[in-house]
Amino acid sequence: MNKDHPLGILVDNTLLFNEKSGRMERTKVFNNNDFDITLLKNKKIEGYYYSGDYIDSAIYVNIEDELDKKYVPYDECLEDITMHIGKVTDKRPYFVSSYGVSVIYPYSLRKEILGDYTNEMYSYEYAINADDTKAGYEALKTTLKENGIPDGEFWNYAESIESERSMIIIIKVFAYGFIVLISLIAAANVFNTITTNINLRRREFAMLKSVGMTAKGMRRMLNYECLLYGTKALLYGLPVSVGVTYLIYLSINEGIDTSFFVPWVAVAVAVLSVFLVVFSTMMFSMSKIKKDNPIDALKNENL
Repeated sequence: MNKDHPLGILVDNTLLFNEKSGRMERTKVFNNNDFDITLLKNKKIEGYYYSGDYIDSAIYVNIEDELDKKYVPYDECLEDITMHIGKVTDKRPYFVSSYGVSVIYPYSLRKEILGDYTNEMYSYEYAINADDTKAGYEALKTTLKENGIPDGEFWNYAESIESERSMIIIIKVFAYGFIVLISLIAAANVFNTITTNINLRRREFAMLKSVGMTAKGMRRMLNYECLLYGTKALLYGLPVSVGVTYLIYLSINEGIDTSFFVPWVAVAVAVLSVFLVVFSTMMFSMSKIKKDNPIDALKNENL
């Protein structure tokens, strides 16, 4: 906001389609935060506005008569403008185009940046925040029509975001529902396996009790077994899951330029869940046989 030395925010995060590779690629040009860039701007021609380019010339159109055009060579109509960049960011605001690199300044500093240059054909965009976006949108649209102003570029940004959010919620419901279902099946299998294993070892536990193993020693032995079960499962499961995640990343990366990362929060939840299921199942199974009489258990040939 310093008029003597205004600093711009440069948005450098462009996602463009590369025709050679056939994929969307993310392009970043600048690495530093404090530097100057020199751009070319069209000079002001009184009574005309810049309309576009043609070969090696710029096209200027008469403000009052659009049929009156001038083709001005670049060396006559272009001049340098220096912009001081104070910060480079890859976070693109919704009001900034995703095409190319953009520099953001406060509108109040327009004269300090561009000087006396004005373009009568500049387009202006206004973002309106309302508590009731739907009612506000309809009211503004009606007002525009009543005043003969086209509303073709009038856009309800909140409604579009809400639509995208609803779609994401639907996808999450199906995705997490599937994950929960698979997790319950896996937990049930673990529960059944450990419970069956404990029941088949009742004679073994009775023998250990008969030779003097205390309840504390029994718990320590079973806790050690739980650690072995959980660690072995994770030693197999974590590398496989990371490998599958990387394969999914490679598949997505074929069409769009993105980065690979390991979801550490999900990994931590998975690790805790594995040990929670194993330990709780073991405790439940041992509670069933805790009161067994060692002599009766050793006599029972069915165990």
